[in-house]
Amino acid sequence: ELWPILQADKAQPPPDWAPPEQAVAAEGAAPALAAALAHRIKRMVEHETLPARVEKGQEDAQAEGRPIRPGDILVLLRARKRGGFAAALVRELKNLSIPVGGIDRMILADELPVQDMLALAAWLLLPYDDLNLAALLKSPLIGLDEVALFNLAHGRGTSSLHAALMAHRGSATDFGCVADWLSVQAAQLDFITPHGLFADVLGAPGPLDPRAGRARMLARLGPDAGDPLDELLNAALEHEKLNPPSLQGFVHWLRQGGAEVKREAEAAGDVVRIMTVHGSKGLQAPIVILPDTTGKAQDRKTLRWFEDGGEALPVWAPQVKGFEAPALTAQRQADQAREAEEEHRLLYVALTRAEDRLIICGWNGEKKLPAGCWYDLVAQGFARLPGLEDGAFDPAAFGAAPDGFGAEPKLLRLSTPQKAAPRVESAGLATDAQTRPPAWAWQKAAVEAPAGSLAPSALPGEQETPAAAPRPAVDPLGLRFRRGRLVHALLQSLPEHPANVWGELTRRFLTRRAPGLSAAEQEATLQEVLGLLGEAWMQAALGPGSLAEAPLAGEVNGRLIAGQVDRLQIEADRVLVLDYKTNRPPPEDLADVASLYLRQMAAYRTLLRAAFPGRVVECALVWTYGARFMALPDAVLDPHVPGGGKSI
Repeated sequence: ELWPILQADKAQPPPDWAPPEQAVAAEGAAPALAAALAHRIKRMVEHETLPARVEKGQEDAQAEGRPIRPGDILVLLRARKRGGFAAALVRELKNLSIPVGGIDRMILADELPVQDMLALAAWLLLPYDDLNLAALLKSPLIGLDEVALFNLAHGRGTSSLHAALMAHRGSATDFGCVADWLSVQAAQLDFITPHGLFADVLGAPGPLDPRAGRARMLARLGPDAGDPLDELLNAALEHEKLNPPSLQGFVHWLRQGGAEVKREAEAAGDVVRIMTVHGSKGLQAPIVILPDTTGKAQDRKTLRWFEDGGEALPVWAPQVKGFEAPALTAQRQADQAREAEEEHRLLYVALTRAEDRLIICGWNGEKKLPAGCWYDLVAQGFARLPGLEDGAFDPAAFGAAPDGFGAEPKLLRLSTPQKAAPRVESAGLATDAQTRPPAWAWQKAAVEAPAGSLAPSALPGEQETPAAAPRPAVDPLGLRFRRGRLVHALLQSLPEHPANVWGELTRRFLTRRAPGLSAAEQEATLQEVLGLLGEAWMQAALGPGSLAEAPLAGEVNGRLIAGQVDRLQIEADRVLVLDYKTNRPPPEDLADVASLYLRQMAAYRTLLRAAFPGRVVECALVWTYGARFMALPDAVLDPHVPGGGKSI
């Protein structure tokens, strides 16, 4: 469907003898088109169907079409902020109770509901900012009107607005209620996280309105305000996981662009999706709507790049009539041609997202429709295609009647019945041999040997509990198994400190990280770790100059090795390799060690022998379950070298 262009309404000018005393309202074209599309979507969901999918081998089956669901509809925009259309469409759809997933990308600090919440945060951090306090008092969180704000601010002399407001604390007036409410928020600032603060404000009644803060926000700003508020709470919660719960730190991070919400369209559920064309690559939907088709980027570049002998040179090239050099004109035309090609590719992406229906519309201001815009290109394409239906466009048929479509608007509808794909003819007469895919297209691709990534820290099952591994009789409750991760963390961090403080650091660590362990269990863990660190081989491997989480990469017998070992010590005559194994009850004997571990350690040993020829490479495992040390002799590792054969 190709809708007629919707023009912006013009405000009626006042008479010359009557100057206006207040603003004259005039609805813009973008909100009017959003209302028309919302009603069109509502009509499709309630009354229309999609053609049934005919499976292969069932071409003769007569299947009825299924009803249209909100998740079948995808709205594509060229830019996120194009005339505020996206926000208007979300608002109209929510007003009609149509599930909508919101915009695919959202910068939280730019959203109006979030700005109201940030005004409260800014007042808590700096109460004497009069402009911010005035914005907060007029926000839906408090709800003072212009008259009340004027009465509070006028005549206060040199006093701040904050001081004038707090002078009413304890009184039964509106100002007193507001001052008391703000004082309560300020009193808990040092004892509550940013997420807790915002959640309390949105869930509690206000100073002048018994409704919850969220309800007051939605009543003033519309139902589409709920989405940014939810994302603000999520952002505050995520920020607290990685940073101290500081309101000032969170506000600074938010205003510096730290929170940009990106939604995955595939996981949106059964809702109308709204996204940019760039974000829709790789997606498809039964119904695609393109409302943003009349814009065209203006070429206002004054800096252009010239290729001179392979080097790019910047040239200042303003467009001044009468002073244009031929080289600048040619470069400008080349740049415009490249930009037009990119616009055409983007339009192709947008058009090919639709499986069954494609609705193309647009809005425009007072200026003439730009030549070469998407709407113009699509209209030219419609005119060349067969099966075009030219009829009257009646917005009332969609349940809405926005003005601006013109006196006699026309709707162009193109219906293309399903047909057999035509044969592609080459030069001369097409034959079956020419159109049939070649023989190699029917053959299965050869299986390529993967370039293995043998990373000991990313083994399959390393993060899982083996179901078949029984607990030893001496540890029926599995206490050592639960302590394995604690031992791993201690072995990684203790060598970075002097040996005389290991005991004290371990006790502090276990008290903070393992409060559930009894005093006896903590002491047992301490003795296990200190006993392991007392091993002569361990002291050498963890000595000065050793590398923690050392990355290794190379090729062993034709196979790529990429990973890291927990500890690597390179000495003048030998190299020590140490790897920790967690979450796995250890074997008692070398013969019972899993071959997967032996293959990995053998691969690393081979790689290090090639990197440090002439030096002995010694490998060992540390089982954090019980803090046990196990050396791996060459005779154990030799049969497990990648690619077979002895190690080099």
